[in-house]
Amino acid sequence: MGTYLLLQLVKILPQNLMSHLTGLLVELRIPHPYWAKKAREWFVSFFGINMAEAEHPLDEYSTIQSVFTRRLKPGIRPIQGPFCSPADGMFTRSGPVTTASILPAKAHSYSTGELVYGDPAHAAPFAVGWSCTVYLAPHNYHRVHAPVSGTLKAIRYIPGKLWPVAPFFAKHLPRLFVENERVVFDIKTDRGWAYVVMVGALNVGKITPAHIDPPFYSNSADRLLQVPPVTTVTCSHKIQIGDELGTFMLGSTVIVLLSSKEMEEYPASILSPAHPIPVQLGTSLLTEAPQP
Repeated sequence: MGTYLLLQLVKILPQNLMSHLTGLLVELRIPHPYWAKKAREWFVSFFGINMAEAEHPLDEYSTIQSVFTRRLKPGIRPIQGPFCSPADGMFTRSGPVTTASILPAKAHSYSTGELVYGDPAHAAPFAVGWSCTVYLAPHNYHRVHAPVSGTLKAIRYIPGKLWPVAPFFAKHLPRLFVENERVVFDIKTDRGWAYVVMVGALNVGKITPAHIDPPFYSNSADRLLQVPPVTTVTCSHKIQIGDELGTFMLGSTVIVLLSSKEMEEYPASILSPAHPIPVQLGTSLLTEAPQP
């Protein structure tokens, strides 16, 4: 009963509005230096953020948002190719997928076309492939990077809800990844395709891609007045494994999809842990190191 009531409560909340207001709050600049410093210190302490890895000392960040979206010191995350984790977080799921099912439970399954294009009737991007999921907690580094090298061919914004994506909600609302707002990166590799899906969540509705100028932000104020259609920006950016793709303005989830052609060329099979394991940006997601 407690689980049911919690889910119903979250369902009736104005998810997008709450998330937008949270974004405005963390972007506030506190005018008094002492209280501004105390607010940043409290935020870091409360969430257990490791500022020793941050690009700058804490005093150089002007807002809570700037602390949350901090960059890392150069070289602190070695990139282990040819397929690596796109972010810091918990590696929660890894396994094969087909056009018709990306989840093992058929009652809750969704297609790759629905996840990548926002339309259950859309043709799937591939017939058979692999899916990996990384969940980012508030203390994690929140920039998302390319897990493979290739050419970024498109960036797609898919508007939607903003359910929480913490493991509890992912368990009880398994379709939330295709109901929530997301930004999708289509990457063409020498072998096949990789799709990186940044999934928004409650209080995490703001996502900004790194390759759009002027900058684009999901869950903007305009989106609160009228839900926009799915929007795709085509491009042709050469990217190397580890290059930045986008930023979560607060934490969420990243899903990586690989086509079968992309998988065939790897020198080892992809990790498929029985239980969630911690990973960092650049961690190899193969079961053994690639051959030189």
